[in-house]
Amino acid sequence: MDAYVTGLKRLVQTCGYRTLADEMIGDEVLEKCYSTHLRLLREQTLTLDEVLRTTRRAEALDHQAQQIEDAKNSENQKAVNSA
Repeated sequence: MDAYVTGLKRLVQTCGYRTLADEMIGDEVLEKCYSTHLRLLREQTLTLDEVLRTTRRAEALDHQAQQIEDAKNSENQKAVNSA
């Protein structure tokens, strides 16, 4: 997410959207994200910092859920292999 936002910040510098840059970047992040829950935040007025905090939290939760799922699958595979 941070790399994506950094790229957007570089692009927006050449567009002349000085006062709207952060708002436009936040909108773009929410528009293009894969999470349905995060896309629902488009209906709210959030600062770029709030969008970034929320998306980082969502990324961390997704990562933790994937780790739990991987551990569960690994345990199941060990049980199958030992049977």
